[in-house]
Amino acid sequence: MHKFATNARQLEVEKRRARVPDSLRCVRLPLSFVSFSLVPLIAALHFADTSRVAAEEWKGLLSQQLQSQYNCKLERFVIERQVPLGGQLTREGRIQCADGREIDYAQPNILLKFELKLCQPTVC
Repeated sequence: MHKFATNARQLEVEKRRARVPDSLRCVRLPLSFVSFSLVPLIAALHFADTSRVAAEEWKGLLSQQLQSQYNCKLERFVIERQVPLGGQLTREGRIQCADGREIDYAQPNILLKFELKLCQPTVC
């Protein structure tokens, strides 16, 4: 009787498979294959998130320094660039405060504070 039940079950499974087109059938992959294929994706997402955080960190430091030295609330970056200098990248640019003032900044080394200079209009 057990053998008959097994054969009946197999027939039922075969009937169901015959009704489902091959394109809709699930492919069973070993768990290790799925796990290893996700590792590079997870690593890429982590690296992108880490680099994004590092890229935003200097902006937070600049904002704090502007607030403490010039009582300036950073509104926007007017110019922002990285310039190679002596084998290292230096960061420089100009920001605009919420009150309309513009301040030039430069960071010759990532370990140093920003050099800040208030932009004064010049008249010729």
